[in-house]
Amino acid sequence: MRAFLLGCVGLTLAALPAHAALNVFGSTLARECYEAAMSGSGTGAALCERALSNDQMTDRDRAATLVNRGIIYNASRQLDLAIADFDAALKINANLGEAYLNRGNAYFWQHKYPEAIADYGRAIDLKTGSLDYAHYNKALAEMNTGKFEDAKADLTAALAATPGFKAASDRMVEVDKVLAARSAGAVQPPAAVQQ
Repeated sequence: MRAFLLGCVGLTLAALPAHAALNVFGSTLARECYEAAMSGSGTGAALCERALSNDQMTDRDRAATLVNRGIIYNASRQLDLAIADFDAALKINANLGEAYLNRGNAYFWQHKYPEAIADYGRAIDLKTGSLDYAHYNKALAEMNTGKFEDAKADLTAALAATPGFKAASDRMVEVDKVLAARSAGAVQPPAAVQQ
């Protein structure tokens, strides 16, 4: 809480390696791209590029491979490339919750918090397979914009999705202290979140 009241220092996004990658059914290269995305290492974009050059790839696998390459770009903080891949995947299938979740992460790291919040919300609406992380990351973006009541609601949802989610529990304590301080009249505006 001390760090939070003094400027929200140290908030980080939850790591999303295995939860947000999309499995593919097609080529070996696409499968290797998926495995690279799951590793969280930030390497393997060339595998994905080679897989995407396959004209026989189904739309489903193409969209999944774009999401997976975007995850790799996110991990290496090539955020504009990541966003371009998530956008391309969403043009193929606008209902890919993982694309919204991971594009939200890229926006978060770019300090584009309203865009991140919107994408996390869309991922939640689509019932992404990583609801706990979508709510948690949305809460971090809300905390950064001073929306602590909204952050509390999202942290509550993250904990409902995954009871015992320690990072969410820790942030809930911080949010509760900020809300209590605000109600007591001790208002301090939040500073920018650092990753």
